[in-house]
Amino acid sequence: MLLFMFFLILQTLDSESAAAPKANCQINLDSTLFTNSSWLSPSGLFAFGFYPEGSDGFKVGIQFIESPSNTTVIWTSNRDGSPVSRNATLKFGQGGLRLFRATSQGEDQNIVNLDQTSSAHCASMLDSGNFIIYDSNSSVLWQTFDTPTDTLMVGQVLSINTELISSVSEMNHSSGRFRLLMQSDSNAVMYPVGTDDNAVNAYWSSETYLQGQYSNLNLSQDGILFITNYNQSQRKNLTQGDQSYNPNTLHLARLESNGMLYVYAYDLVKNTSAVLDKKPDDQCEVKGICGLNSYCTLSGGNHVCLCLPYFDKINDEDTQAGCQRNFIFSTCLGVGDKETYYNTMDYLENVQLLTEPLSPTETSTSKEDCRQSCLDDCNCDVAIYNEDYVSCSKQSLPLKYGSKSTDTKNIVFIKRTARKNTTAGGLDAVPSTRIKKELSGGPLIVFITVVSGLIIFILVLFFIVFKCQAGRYRMIWRSKELALTDEIAPRSFSYYELYEATEGYKEEVGKGAFGTVFRGTLPSTGMLVAVKRLEKVVE
Repeated sequence: MLLFMFFLILQTLDSESAAAPKANCQINLDSTLFTNSSWLSPSGLFAFGFYPEGSDGFKVGIQFIESPSNTTVIWTSNRDGSPVSRNATLKFGQGGLRLFRATSQGEDQNIVNLDQTSSAHCASMLDSGNFIIYDSNSSVLWQTFDTPTDTLMVGQVLSINTELISSVSEMNHSSGRFRLLMQSDSNAVMYPVGTDDNAVNAYWSSETYLQGQYSNLNLSQDGILFITNYNQSQRKNLTQGDQSYNPNTLHLARLESNGMLYVYAYDLVKNTSAVLDKKPDDQCEVKGICGLNSYCTLSGGNHVCLCLPYFDKINDEDTQAGCQRNFIFSTCLGVGDKETYYNTMDYLENVQLLTEPLSPTETSTSKEDCRQSCLDDCNCDVAIYNEDYVSCSKQSLPLKYGSKSTDTKNIVFIKRTARKNTTAGGLDAVPSTRIKKELSGGPLIVFITVVSGLIIFILVLFFIVFKCQAGRYRMIWRSKELALTDEIAPRSFSYYELYEATEGYKEEVGKGAFGTVFRGTLPSTGMLVAVKRLEKVVE
């Protein structure tokens, strides 16, 4: 009996020991990584460590090694931080992972900062693509699967209020423009980054809104993207999966920089890859793929961003920059303006735009009535007439989320200001020179008034300065002129002045045919003079 009880106790201990998680401690405390080294998974498919980012920098992350010459980053630490230099190091200690930058101050930062009550024991890079830090009891203290960036791996769970955020590009793994959020209302939804979580901004969803208690987005071994509840009792497949699945295939899902969610299959034997599925189906369904006042259309299988009529791209190299008017615009023309300008409407067909109407949508109206209604409304920039619902919606700029589709029975009227062509005797639209900043009635008048006042002020100031300078030079010249006059120019003297200068014609110095010359001194200047007193002429 005692032997039997001992055997039962021993068997129980063995079963508990088997059930306890076993940590495969590949990385021990005080291990250090340099920019030319990494911690590999057992199969060598995944590497944790530094990877090149930018022209001469590095970031810390996990790479999937498809081949020695082809790697894919599936996770990045501090993705929006600046890259580190080639001399940086990464150290694993009891407090987690610490990155040391090679600077004169010895700058460092925590890559993984563990709870102060926890103490790391070892770490592992697994063949699932997950990097885990364990404590001494083999319990998971931290793992990269809990902090996803843009990629979802098999076995990884995107739980409630957790999201994937696309990268800027294949070469820049900073946060991009699109996100996939697992919402608390059981719906997984894609939005542009920086927008509210509402239907207006959503461009794809799992369509599980308030359907059960879905809380986890998952990827199966055979490449099926699915959504489940906590205990896996409810499941909905969102993609078909890999029909030719084999154990040598690795699957992952990534939210790419273009806003599309792709499910990839990598054949590890043939060293090939393929796209199993994508969401949404059409690139132009991605809201925000084109900038403001533009719309997306497909050309040759690729999406193209085009501007609205009489709009130009702000930056030809950046479709996200959007478009702006290439003409001077005025929503309401004044009486004087109407003599030179007039408002008209251009239109596009089969283009869908975000509808935020200025007023309640008008129904039972015609295309012409919709067009005229916008022309008569100073606040209206665009009118959208829907042929299916026979409705008219008026909006103001800027417009966003534009896309062209034959399934959309919309006619988009765009208001613009044109100049009357008086030489042709008609009302042909003549776009003016492109301006970068739009000026309408009120601001234009203020602008002209300010500029005119400034010009007048400068002219008045210039005139005053000129007059002052001219007066100053005139006084200087006059003083010189007077001095010159005193020296060489003839002047008249009264008889009394001459009498006083010669002291009553006291000193005779010579005598001529017509009179006597006397010596004198001018009292004002002390200058010696000779004064001839005419005698016979006087008589």
